[in-house]
Amino acid sequence: MGKLTSGIRLKTTRSMDSIEDWLALHCQGEWDVRFGGIVETDEGIIRKQLDVMFEKIEDKTSFRDQFLTHGDAGAAGVSYRG
Repeated sequence: MGKLTSGIRLKTTRSMDSIEDWLALHCQGEWDVRFGGIVETDEGIIRKQLDVMFEKIEDKTSFRDQFLTHGDAGAAGVSYRG
């Protein structure tokens, strides 16, 4: 396995399977998704906290730009930092 040097922490209502499926299809390098617990927003919405780690910065950028900011990201309850 390559060295996972870059990551994004996100809070989401999406399934881990949907995130892992996207990563498997779109990433050129190694990646890993780590469960960080359950959090509740100020609005009372329950979300999973996940750390998504990447070997290649290009994969991180692609995930951020394509998976997190397009389509139904807002409706799916995704917030991130990283």
